Amino acid sequence: MIDATSKLIKNNTGYDLRQMFIGSEGTLGVITRLVLRLYPLPGSTQAALCGLADYGSVLRLLDGARRKLGPMLSAFEAMWPDYWQVACDVPGVRSPLQGQHAFHILIEVQGTDEAIDGARFTTFLEEMFEDGVIEDAVLSQSLTDVKAFWGVRDACSEFKLTLGPHLAYDVGLPTGKADEFAKACAAAIAAAVPGGRSVFYGHIADGNLHLLGWLPDAPEQPAAALDAAVYATVQAFGGSVSAEHGIGTTKKPYLAHSRSAAEIALMRKIKVALDPQFREPDGGRGTRDRQWLRRDAAGTGKHIGCSRAGEGPACTRSRSETQAEPSQSSTVLVTMRDLSRPYTDMRGRDHVSSACPLLLLRIRFLLMQ
Repeated sequence: MIDATSKLIKNNTGYDLRQMFIGSEGTLGVITRLVLRLYPLPGSTQAALCGLADYGSVLRLLDGARRKLGPMLSAFEAMWPDYWQVACDVPGVRSPLQGQHAFHILIEVQGTDEAIDGARFTTFLEEMFEDGVIEDAVLSQSLTDVKAFWGVRDACSEFKLTLGPHLAYDVGLPTGKADEFAKACAAAIAAAVPGGRSVFYGHIADGNLHLLGWLPDAPEQPAAALDAAVYATVQAFGGSVSAEHGIGTTKKPYLAHSRSAAEIALMRKIKVALDPQFREPDGGRGTRDRQWLRRDAAGTGKHIGCSRAGEGPACTRSRSETQAEPSQSSTVLVTMRDLSRPYTDMRGRDHVSSACPLLLLRIRFLLMQ
């Protein structure tokens, strides 16, 4: 049992063991307790939906927002033209901004004083207009307007109804390369899957790009071809095959696209050091699924990762490898308090990363007690 619930904000004494468990997808141990750092709700929330002519203008707008708005900036969401068109076709979604634009950017600011924050935000937008960065924009006048703006950005949750079956990807890229990547990735998808389509959108401020790929009117999507096209392009741009969601089973074959052989070898050594019996993350039931990790540690395997029927925290195993073994468990129990590194998304919401579902489940359990 490791107790990492120190109340200290700064503590540079050795390794930060908490960070090793955060984001490990449950493969290193069981988190039994954690303490959350809570922040007060913002006193004001305002948003603007902007139309821009090119990606260079997107980068100029982002740079200006960081300099002029500072910590008020809570969201900077970019939507490529194909995404905008598909989103506005979703029933119930209304386009707040008229006309054709190469990019649509949703900017949200949060602060403590509505009047002061609103004046500062308006001044910033006026300056961007004068500098030729923004072609057109609409500014929220109420929280209802803010929700309407987000309705276009969040319309992706309804795409299954309008597009049919499709595959979703969550990748990380250098912000300056996002548009170049989108063009290259769209071309790669079209080449790998004739007739294949794609749309791009995401949290540009932190380099997190989401994309959807699909073959229209195909009930069975060519997942292998789409995956290979997307992740090969990610690798070519020096990006990450998973910005938020984790590796799981679906991305395990592509881990080496984003991590070096030395990094993967170090991950294996950490796994062996903390869980030599390879009990986690199967809850200590003692299955032979750990054998593939042993082979990896000996240098004969290929991957390290966790799995589910998609993405999540369970080690890979075949049906013939689930016989229990009587060896003792080497489960590591960790009690955590992380005050120094809260996870804040681009909408200003503090939470634990979705890359650690075991952590989220444990939070829900503790809150119910």
